[in-house]
Amino acid sequence: MADNPFSDAQSLLDSVIGLTEQRSQRSLESCLIDTMCELTGALRVALYALSPDADDKVLTLSKYAHAKGQSRDFDASSGILPEIILQDAAQGFRLCLENSDVVSVPQRGDKGTRILYPVIGAENRITGLLAVDYLILTASNHRLTGAFLRIYQNYQALLNENQRDRLTGLLNRRTFDDQISQIMEAQRTNNAAPKDGFSHFMAILDIDHFKSIN
Repeated sequence: MADNPFSDAQSLLDSVIGLTEQRSQRSLESCLIDTMCELTGALRVALYALSPDADDKVLTLSKYAHAKGQSRDFDASSGILPEIILQDAAQGFRLCLENSDVVSVPQRGDKGTRILYPVIGAENRITGLLAVDYLILTASNHRLTGAFLRIYQNYQALLNENQRDRLTGLLNRRTFDDQISQIMEAQRTNNAAPKDGFSHFMAILDIDHFKSIN
Protein backbone atom coordinates (compact mmCIF):
# COMPACT_ATOMS: atom_id res chain seq x y z
CA MET A 1 0.00 0.00 0.00
CA ALA A 2 1.09 3.60 -0.51
CA ASP A 3 2.97 5.70 2.05
CA ASN A 4 0.46 8.55 1.81
CA PRO A 5 -2.23 8.03 4.53
CA PHE A 6 -4.90 9.68 2.36
CA SER A 7 -4.00 7.41 -0.54
CA ASP A 8 -4.21 4.39 1.77
CA ALA A 9 -7.64 5.46 3.03
CA GLN A 10 -8.88 6.08 -0.51
CA SER A 11 -7.64 2.66 -1.63
CA LEU A 12 -9.46 0.99 1.27
CA LEU A 13 -12.64 2.91 0.54
CA ASP A 14 -12.50 1.99 -3.15
CA SER A 15 -12.05 -1.67 -2.20
CA VAL A 16 -15.08 -1.61 0.12
CA ILE A 17 -17.16 0.06 -2.59
CA GLY A 18 -16.00 -2.55 -5.12
CA LEU A 19 -16.95 -5.38 -2.77
CA THR A 20 -20.46 -4.05 -2.15
CA GLU A 21 -21.09 -3.41 -5.86
CA GLN A 22 -21.18 -7.14 -6.55
CA ARG A 23 -24.55 -8.74 -7.24
CA SER A 24 -23.73 -12.45 -7.32
CA GLN A 25 -21.95 -14.92 -5.07
CA ARG A 26 -19.24 -15.67 -7.64
CA SER A 27 -18.40 -12.06 -8.36
CA LEU A 28 -18.37 -11.33 -4.62
CA GLU A 29 -15.88 -14.17 -4.04
CA SER A 30 -13.64 -13.00 -6.89
CA CYS A 31 -13.67 -9.44 -5.60
CA LEU A 32 -12.78 -10.58 -2.07
CA ILE A 33 -9.68 -12.58 -2.97
CA ASP A 34 -8.47 -10.05 -5.53
CA THR A 35 -8.79 -7.37 -2.84
CA MET A 36 -6.81 -9.50 -0.38
CA CYS A 37 -3.95 -9.96 -2.85
CA GLU A 38 -3.89 -6.28 -3.76
CA LEU A 39 -4.13 -4.72 -0.30
CA THR A 40 -2.19 -7.17 1.88
CA GLY A 41 0.54 -8.33 -0.49
CA ALA A 42 -0.49 -11.95 0.06
CA LEU A 43 1.31 -14.62 -1.96
CA ARG A 44 -1.79 -16.77 -2.35
CA VAL A 45 -5.44 -16.50 -1.36
CA ALA A 46 -7.81 -19.47 -1.54
CA LEU A 47 -11.50 -19.44 -0.68
CA TYR A 48 -13.07 -22.82 0.11
CA ALA A 49 -16.73 -23.79 0.43
CA LEU A 50 -17.62 -26.43 3.02
CA SER A 51 -20.02 -29.17 1.99
CA PRO A 52 -23.16 -29.39 4.15
CA ASP A 53 -22.80 -33.17 4.53
CA ALA A 54 -22.20 -33.77 8.24
CA ASP A 55 -20.79 -37.29 7.72
CA ASP A 56 -18.26 -36.58 4.95
CA LYS A 57 -17.21 -32.93 5.05
CA VAL A 58 -15.33 -31.72 1.99
CA LEU A 59 -13.71 -28.36 1.28
CA THR A 60 -14.10 -27.37 -2.38
CA LEU A 61 -12.03 -24.55 -3.83
CA SER A 62 -14.33 -21.72 -4.92
CA LYS A 63 -11.85 -19.01 -5.89
CA TYR A 64 -8.07 -18.69 -6.00
CA ALA A 65 -5.66 -15.81 -6.64
CA HIS A 66 -1.91 -15.43 -6.39
CA ALA A 67 0.66 -12.65 -6.52
CA LYS A 68 2.53 -11.99 -9.73
CA GLY A 69 5.40 -14.40 -10.21
CA GLN A 70 3.81 -17.07 -7.99
CA SER A 71 2.74 -20.38 -9.48
CA ARG A 72 -0.74 -21.81 -8.88
CA ASP A 73 0.90 -24.47 -6.71
CA PHE A 74 -1.94 -26.96 -6.91
CA ASP A 75 0.08 -29.79 -5.42
CA ALA A 76 0.32 -31.74 -2.21
CA SER A 77 3.28 -29.76 -0.89
CA SER A 78 1.42 -26.43 -0.96
CA GLY A 79 -1.71 -27.72 0.75
CA ILE A 80 -3.86 -25.62 -1.62
CA LEU A 81 -5.82 -28.26 -3.52
CA PRO A 82 -9.02 -28.13 -5.60
CA GLU A 83 -10.68 -30.41 -3.06
CA ILE A 84 -9.82 -31.34 0.52
CA ILE A 85 -11.52 -34.14 2.47
CA LEU A 86 -11.62 -32.78 6.00
CA GLN A 87 -10.76 -36.04 7.76
CA ASP A 88 -7.59 -36.26 5.64
CA ALA A 89 -6.77 -32.54 5.79
CA ALA A 90 -3.78 -30.96 7.49
CA GLN A 91 -4.25 -30.24 11.19
CA GLY A 92 -4.55 -26.47 10.65
CA PHE A 93 -7.58 -26.86 8.39
CA ARG A 94 -9.31 -29.15 10.87
CA LEU A 95 -8.59 -26.90 13.87
CA CYS A 96 -9.88 -23.84 12.03
CA LEU A 97 -13.23 -25.45 11.27
CA GLU A 98 -13.66 -27.47 14.46
CA ASN A 99 -12.92 -24.50 16.74
CA SER A 100 -14.35 -21.76 14.50
CA ASP A 101 -11.12 -19.87 15.06
CA VAL A 102 -8.26 -18.29 13.12
CA VAL A 103 -5.24 -20.61 12.83
CA SER A 104 -1.65 -19.68 11.96
CA VAL A 105 0.45 -22.29 10.14
CA PRO A 106 4.19 -21.64 9.53
CA GLN A 107 5.22 -22.80 6.05
CA ARG A 108 8.20 -25.06 5.43
CA GLY A 109 11.56 -23.66 4.43
CA ASP A 110 10.92 -20.11 5.71
CA LYS A 111 8.29 -19.60 3.01
CA GLY A 112 6.12 -17.44 5.23
CA THR A 113 2.93 -18.07 7.15
CA ARG A 114 -0.50 -19.37 6.17
CA ILE A 115 -3.44 -17.89 8.07
CA LEU A 116 -6.70 -19.86 8.00
CA TYR A 117 -9.90 -17.92 8.64
CA PRO A 118 -13.30 -19.62 9.15
CA VAL A 119 -16.09 -18.20 6.98
CA ILE A 120 -19.28 -17.78 8.98
CA GLY A 121 -22.69 -17.86 7.29
CA ALA A 122 -26.31 -17.75 8.42
CA GLU A 123 -27.11 -18.78 12.00
CA ASN A 124 -23.35 -18.61 12.79
CA ARG A 125 -22.68 -21.78 10.81
CA ILE A 126 -19.30 -22.29 9.19
CA THR A 127 -19.75 -22.28 5.42
CA GLY A 128 -16.13 -22.30 4.32
CA LEU A 129 -12.56 -21.32 4.92
CA LEU A 130 -10.23 -18.58 3.69
CA ALA A 131 -6.54 -19.48 3.40
CA VAL A 132 -4.07 -16.60 2.99
CA ASP A 133 -0.31 -17.09 2.50
CA TYR A 134 2.00 -14.25 3.55
CA LEU A 135 5.73 -14.11 3.05
CA ILE A 136 5.88 -11.57 5.89
CA LEU A 137 2.83 -11.35 8.14
CA THR A 138 2.13 -7.97 9.75
CA ALA A 139 -0.48 -7.15 12.38
CA SER A 140 -2.07 -4.54 10.10
CA ASN A 141 -2.50 -7.03 7.23
CA HIS A 142 -3.96 -9.58 9.62
CA ARG A 143 -6.52 -7.03 10.89
CA LEU A 144 -7.27 -5.87 7.35
CA THR A 145 -7.98 -9.40 6.15
CA GLY A 146 -10.25 -10.05 9.13
CA ALA A 147 -12.14 -6.80 8.52
CA PHE A 148 -12.73 -7.50 4.82
CA LEU A 149 -13.81 -11.04 5.63
CA ARG A 150 -16.47 -9.67 8.00
CA ILE A 151 -17.68 -7.26 5.29
CA TYR A 152 -17.82 -10.19 2.87
CA GLN A 153 -19.79 -12.33 5.32
CA ASN A 154 -22.31 -9.55 6.05
CA TYR A 155 -22.82 -8.76 2.38
CA GLN A 156 -23.04 -12.46 1.52
CA ALA A 157 -25.91 -12.77 4.01
CA LEU A 158 -27.73 -9.85 2.33
CA LEU A 159 -27.23 -11.39 -1.12
CA ASN A 160 -28.53 -14.75 0.06
CA GLU A 161 -31.60 -13.15 1.63
CA ASN A 162 -32.41 -11.19 -1.53
CA GLN A 163 -31.93 -14.22 -3.79
CA ARG A 164 -34.33 -16.53 -1.99
CA ASP A 165 -38.05 -16.76 -1.37
CA ARG A 166 -38.69 -16.18 2.34
CA LEU A 167 -41.43 -18.80 2.55
CA THR A 168 -39.77 -21.73 0.76
CA GLY A 169 -36.09 -20.81 0.92
CA LEU A 170 -35.81 -21.55 -2.81
CA LEU A 171 -34.01 -19.27 -5.26
CA ASN A 172 -36.44 -16.64 -6.56
CA ARG A 173 -37.37 -15.57 -10.11
CA ARG A 174 -34.98 -12.62 -10.13
CA THR A 175 -32.04 -14.90 -9.30
CA PHE A 176 -33.09 -17.31 -12.05
CA ASP A 177 -33.23 -14.47 -14.58
CA ASP A 178 -29.79 -13.19 -13.51
CA GLN A 179 -28.16 -16.61 -13.63
CA ILE A 180 -29.66 -17.66 -16.95
CA SER A 181 -28.54 -14.33 -18.45
CA GLN A 182 -24.99 -14.89 -17.18
CA ILE A 183 -24.89 -18.42 -18.62
CA MET A 184 -26.19 -17.30 -22.00
CA GLU A 185 -23.79 -14.36 -22.15
CA ALA A 186 -20.86 -16.64 -21.27
CA GLN A 187 -21.85 -19.05 -24.04
CA ARG A 188 -22.09 -16.23 -26.58
CA THR A 189 -18.78 -14.73 -25.50
CA ASN A 190 -16.70 -17.88 -25.17
CA ASN A 191 -18.44 -20.17 -27.65
CA ALA A 192 -16.72 -23.02 -25.87
CA ALA A 193 -16.99 -25.31 -22.88
CA PRO A 194 -17.71 -23.38 -19.68
CA LYS A 195 -14.69 -22.56 -17.50
CA ASP A 196 -16.33 -23.96 -14.38
CA GLY A 197 -16.44 -27.42 -15.94
CA PHE A 198 -20.23 -27.67 -15.85
CA SER A 199 -22.64 -28.07 -18.73
CA HIS A 200 -25.94 -26.23 -18.49
CA PHE A 201 -29.37 -27.43 -19.59
CA MET A 202 -32.81 -25.90 -19.32
CA ALA A 203 -36.10 -27.79 -19.21
CA ILE A 204 -39.56 -26.24 -19.45
CA LEU A 205 -42.44 -28.12 -17.82
CA ASP A 206 -46.12 -27.41 -18.32
CA ILE A 207 -47.98 -28.61 -15.20
CA ASP A 208 -51.74 -28.67 -15.32
CA HIS A 209 -53.73 -27.42 -12.31
CA PHE A 210 -50.59 -26.25 -10.52
CA LYS A 211 -52.65 -23.73 -8.54
CA SER A 212 -54.00 -26.58 -6.45
CA ILE A 213 -50.42 -27.42 -5.40
CA ASN A 214 -48.98 -23.94 -5.02
